[in-house]
Amino acid sequence: MKGEDVNKAVLVAVLHIIETWIESDRSALARVNGLAATTDSTVDDKSKRAYSVLKHFLPPQAHANLVAGIANIAPRATDGVGETARRWARPERRIEVGRSLLAAAARAQRAAEARDEAARVAAEEEAARLAAVAQRLAAEEARRVAEAEAEARRRAERAAALKRFRVEAEAMLQRDFLAGDAWFDSWDTDGQVTRSDFEDWKAAFVQEWARNVLGYDKFDNQQARAVATTSADLRLVARAGSGKTRAIVTRALFLQLHCGVEPGAIVLAAFNRKAVEEISDRLRAALPADARLPHVVTFHALAYALLRPEEELVFDDEDSESFAQSKRVQAVVNDLLVERKDDVRRAMLGHFTEDWKRIEQRGLHMTRDEFFASRAEVTRVTLRGEYVKSFGERVIANALFEHDVDYKYERNFTRGGFNYRPDFTVLAAGKPRVVIEYFGISGDPLYQRNADQKRNFWASQKDVTFVEFNPSQIVSLGDEAFRSHVLSTLDQAGIPYHRLSEDEIWERVRHRALDTFSKTLRSFVSRARNLNLSADDIRQRMYALDEPDESVRAFLELAADVHEGYLARSRLEGFEDFSGVMWRASAEVRAGQATWTRAGGKEHGDLRDIRFIHVDEFQDFSEMFMDFIQAIRNQAPRAVLCCVGDDWQAINGFAGADLRFFANFETDFPSSTTHQLVTNYRSGRQIVSAGNTVMNGLGEPARSFQSAPGSIQIARLTDFVSSPIERHLFQGDIGTPALLRLIKHALAETDGNIAVLFRRNTVPWFTNTGQGAFGRRLDAYLTYLQGHFTEEESKRLEVTTAHKYKGREADFVIVADADAKSYPLLHPTAGLFEVFGDTLDSITDADRRLFYVATTRAETSLCYLVTREDPTPFLGALMATAHSVRWDNLPVAVTNADAKVEIRIYDGYDVRETLKDRFGFAYDESNKTWYAFRPADGFDFQVVRQVLSFIGPRLIEVRDGSQRVIHRAGARLERDVQVPF
Repeated sequence: MKGEDVNKAVLVAVLHIIETWIESDRSALARVNGLAATTDSTVDDKSKRAYSVLKHFLPPQAHANLVAGIANIAPRATDGVGETARRWARPERRIEVGRSLLAAAARAQRAAEARDEAARVAAEEEAARLAAVAQRLAAEEARRVAEAEAEARRRAERAAALKRFRVEAEAMLQRDFLAGDAWFDSWDTDGQVTRSDFEDWKAAFVQEWARNVLGYDKFDNQQARAVATTSADLRLVARAGSGKTRAIVTRALFLQLHCGVEPGAIVLAAFNRKAVEEISDRLRAALPADARLPHVVTFHALAYALLRPEEELVFDDEDSESFAQSKRVQAVVNDLLVERKDDVRRAMLGHFTEDWKRIEQRGLHMTRDEFFASRAEVTRVTLRGEYVKSFGERVIANALFEHDVDYKYERNFTRGGFNYRPDFTVLAAGKPRVVIEYFGISGDPLYQRNADQKRNFWASQKDVTFVEFNPSQIVSLGDEAFRSHVLSTLDQAGIPYHRLSEDEIWERVRHRALDTFSKTLRSFVSRARNLNLSADDIRQRMYALDEPDESVRAFLELAADVHEGYLARSRLEGFEDFSGVMWRASAEVRAGQATWTRAGGKEHGDLRDIRFIHVDEFQDFSEMFMDFIQAIRNQAPRAVLCCVGDDWQAINGFAGADLRFFANFETDFPSSTTHQLVTNYRSGRQIVSAGNTVMNGLGEPARSFQSAPGSIQIARLTDFVSSPIERHLFQGDIGTPALLRLIKHALAETDGNIAVLFRRNTVPWFTNTGQGAFGRRLDAYLTYLQGHFTEEESKRLEVTTAHKYKGREADFVIVADADAKSYPLLHPTAGLFEVFGDTLDSITDADRRLFYVATTRAETSLCYLVTREDPTPFLGALMATAHSVRWDNLPVAVTNADAKVEIRIYDGYDVRETLKDRFGFAYDESNKTWYAFRPADGFDFQVVRQVLSFIGPRLIEVRDGSQRVIHRAGARLERDVQVPF
């Protein structure tokens, strides 16, 4: 059938379907009217035939669209009878709608066919694309396989070539190691062997040599590379515990035993005799008995041997307690004290009291961050010698001192379980009467909460008057009026005082002031000598300072005169110090002096023969030592340097060391190289990590060799509550019993040594063994602490400074003052050394490095004792991650001679008078009990029965010095416990 006929047939079918609707509607109307009607089956048959025509002639999409269109116009069940017949009564309307439906169906069919065609084309294109991709991937896979096969052949060929070349290289290294680098540069390997390959072979060769010849079971690749670097000047950055001494000793041994370098051509120079002795001992142990040692000397000894001065050599040596140089400086100072005593007095009193101008310029109102960022800057020493935290505290302390008021700075208070140290405690008849707090920080919620806690605490104490001051009062009143305000509070509390005369003040501070003055001048002269400065040089530097305080200017004028007098006295009396020897030796060497004899004629040397120079502790170099080394290089231009040190352990700036020589090594010595020793063999993983935290972002971090983690603890003295027996034995002293607990814990935890490291060389401030900046020395405190342990235990205990413990190690280390007042610490005299380039930043950086040194002395256990509310900022994230010490888990430590038992009674309020008056009991607020002590030796339990006979049945305990209950009788009373005051 043709297209026109199909369209006609389809249209007729649509019209028939509409006609069936009309017929059905008419039949329904007829039945309503009671007339004859067409049967429904007849109509249904006609409709089915019409739908069959549609399905037969129309393609699927057109058919579906047409059927849907017919359904849209079909009668609804809601239509009234006769409504359909009326709607479709006109034939032309039926034809028009039918044609419209056919047109829509045709459009739908064309759209479907277009979509099908597009899908067909897309499918064909996708199939073509996939075929292309498959072809490309197959080509790439084939190329990859070919390249992999070629790479495998190349690697195999290179491996075979490297094996051949390595045999050749090792033969060369065995034959003439020192010529190896030059040989490699001329070696034709057709690019098969790189410089990196050759360096790896050299390091492996050294490792094998060290195993076979020296018996080393561990000598890492970094150490081996340091030994193998023999053609270029080398800076070896050696982190704590990384084996730097082993590295330079092995290098010297390798040069002598394998490379055949004459011992006289090798120099190992150190800064002190201990290092020389250690290096010599290690060399001697490894060399044949009849072998000569290389030259192992201190810089000063080498300079002295080269110069051979006729003058008497004067120097200070703490180990032998020889202070010949200090005595010569002191002789000049003594003359000054006689001839210009008024100038000295003015300079020192000004030093203790003057910095109002600086405070005014900087301002007193600081946020917490600003305060702690500048804490080192505002740390000052008072007239009486305390190190205080702020200008305001110093004003208060000096006002009290100048008016003869008996006070304690940061004296510990423990009441009702609350333990802290107020800034000032004013005493009357030896008992606390007034407590003064200086709240110096504004705008910090935590600080304000702590301040409120202190206010609330003192509000409940009826026997002590609480007074608080803040910076705004100093700003509004001025210095002098503020002092008067402080004194007026004493009037209100009934504290007597009277103003001391200037002469009385001077007499009270004279000894300490002159001691400070003398010590500072001795250090000043030593720094000036280290820099080879004249008195005029010092004066020129003084004039260049930016508006120094009058006290600083007065001191520097005196210091220049003392330095000038010292130099004049050295010429007159014919003596020379080590700095003078060093500078003069450098000049002599540049003038041609090259030979030396030392050790009583047993050791001879010639600078012109030197081929290898090893420098230990290079981070402590100064201009003087650099000048000496460069002078030697003028005589020995082919000598190769190996300078070993750790910029993280540069802590001797106070003695003239300058870290810039370490930092600028590759600039000062062109064509040099740098290697790192970062594997720490000493400490557990957590301790190594702690050191990295302290120095975070300041260089290559260390790595731990140990599999054991080690332990790190934070002990807060502010959380410590002493036991009754500790309060009885250490009255007014909270620090010593806390420290003794930590030491006892350490002795139980390890069989090794315990080191307690302090920032200062004086008895710690938090003990009751003497306040002030110049109290007893630590060696006496060590003896005191050792008395609380057995002889064997005391042999394992060391108490010293972090400075002095550098280069040493202990199983358990206690950093005893890890707080913001000690790290960083700006000594009160630090401002006097600005002429030498010292700044707040440089001193703070040095203290960070010192804290790193203290941290890395520990092998297995490390404990930071934070003695104040504010830990040192150098701890950083360690404060949040380290384990906190629980003081109640640590046993008390008391001496056998002082051993006592504690008799403790519960629920004794109703018999308090009997307990106090008859038996001498006291009340312990922390545990709400009554206690008394009796000697442990020969203690008679009859005492317990006697007490019970007077107070009636209640719980009574007897505890030994470790708070272990050794006897218990009675039971608790079932009633509320009352506090006796």
